[in-house]
Amino acid sequence: AIYVQIEDLPKAIEMYKEILRAQPKNTEAFLALASIYSHKEKHKKAISYYKRILKIERNNFEAILWLGKCYYLLDKISKAEEFFRKALRIQNYSVEALFYLALSAEKIQQFDKAIQIWKRIIFLEKDVIEAYTRLGIIYLDKKEFTKAEEFFEKGLKIDKKNPKIWYLLGFCLEQESKFNEAIEKYEKSLELKLTVGNIYFRIGVCLDMLDKKD
Repeated sequence: AIYVQIEDLPKAIEMYKEILRAQPKNTEAFLALASIYSHKEKHKKAISYYKRILKIERNNFEAILWLGKCYYLLDKISKAEEFFRKALRIQNYSVEALFYLALSAEKIQQFDKAIQIWKRIIFLEKDVIEAYTRLGIIYLDKKEFTKAEEFFEKGLKIDKKNPKIWYLLGFCLEQESKFNEAIEKYEKSLELKLTVGNIYFRIGVCLDMLDKKD
């Protein structure tokens, strides 16, 4: 978008408003204005511009998708889901729309639905590492540790230098009382500069449990 290249956002806003005074149905100008307000985290203002786009072009995918994102960021999840689903009716295979729909399902604790959506994302695009991470976390919370391990390990096949996944895999192994393996994963996350405050504590817990075993 043009506005990203303009450091003076008030000037950019005025420029696009001037365009709209001359061309009241210029959807690109509306999109640019809406994007600026989204960038400034003025989501309600952005919503008003996205909705004006839909009055001109009812199936504008970008406006519909961003309406969903704005409502998601305002924590209006049911409204967000409505727009993400509408976006998917226009573009069935939009990974971005599915991504936010999965996050929305998690936010309202519909974890089984979230699992289905994350798996659909992987089916469509196998390298979306966040999908593997989120699936691992969901299964970890459900105490389905074998499945959690599976998805964390699949994520690491995509990015072996992801310290967050090494940490999560370590935590998963710790819950299974695989303390030596857990320490190994925690140390790997440290090697990769993970800045999780309790990582040394977790290693300490594993060492303590190993001492008790002896």
